[in-house]
Amino acid sequence: MFTTFSDAKEYITKEKVEVLDLKYIDLNGRWRHVTIPPSAFSPALLEEGVGFDGSSVGYKEVHLSDMVLLVPDLSTAMIDPFWERKTISFICGIVEADTRQPFPFDPRNVAKRAEEHLSQMGWVDASTWGPELEFNVFDKVFYNIQMKQSSYQVVSGESIFEPDDLTSGYQILPGEGYQAIPPADTFHELRSEMTACLESIGIEIKYHHHEVGGAGQLEIEIPMGGLLRTADTV
Repeated sequence: MFTTFSDAKEYITKEKVEVLDLKYIDLNGRWRHVTIPPSAFSPALLEEGVGFDGSSVGYKEVHLSDMVLLVPDLSTAMIDPFWERKTISFICGIVEADTRQPFPFDPRNVAKRAEEHLSQMGWVDASTWGPELEFNVFDKVFYNIQMKQSSYQVVSGESIFEPDDLTSGYQILPGEGYQAIPPADTFHELRSEMTACLESIGIEIKYHHHEVGGAGQLEIEIPMGGLLRTADTV
């Protein structure tokens, strides 16, 4: 979204952005974040970063926990649609506090090194990645965990296994859900809303459709791209 600090600062001021959210990834691939006010956005932030407790996310031992910093990547900025106050989110790189070198176990830095290694080896000009984002949406999920028993139940209005009062009458047979159309595909509007939201924050969409597996299995696909950009998008 931005290439320079001045571009970002001008936008934040002009658009009256109220919150800046700094996101990063832990070793398990989970999002973490710390939030700062726009008044804290400065050239020093891009140089010095924001310190955090690396031991709490598995990056450092306790006695070295403050030796890592978050540095916002301006190119990843987006208006975050999930907060009440107007918020810009940045994905951050993680650097060593003492040397300012990229932290080796940061997944984004691993991706950067992998792309650099491929380029240096001369095998390919670039690597291209095209993930298919497949997931399930159900009406209800029940579970029961006790000392002597455990069970679960998945409820989907698209399933042939549900009673008639829970379905529209247009069920999807197992293995026959690929690109099903409404009314059997009951999630078309949901996927359209999801992809519209993604496009509003700068994420390109290739297409979306119902998947083959059966009730509630959906797919959203993004265009192919470089490793780091594609991983950030996912």
